[in-house]
Amino acid sequence: MQPGPLNTSVNSEKPQHENKPAKKMPANPETMNPLMLLNQMLPQAQFEEIGKSGNPPNVTYSYRCNVEELSFIGTGTNHFKIYLHFFKTI
Repeated sequence: MQPGPLNTSVNSEKPQHENKPAKKMPANPETMNPLMLLNQMLPQAQFEEIGKSGNPPNVTYSYRCNVEELSFIGTGTNHFKIYLHFFKTI
């Protein structure tokens, strides 16, 4: 007995989902990771590392955050501090 043919058809036409911002601030935003909160509130935000300087473990990172037509630049010793700076700025 030979196995039947495998169904290998794949629907490559996946519907595109538009990222929609959250309608309201979560109940406890101060306990959330800043990046997760930014992604929920502003899903269209794009982050780009624009540079880093120093030798490990004393590295300073620079990031740019683009939201619609606005651009923000933040620097810090770790990514968490930069995202927190972006959240407070935006």
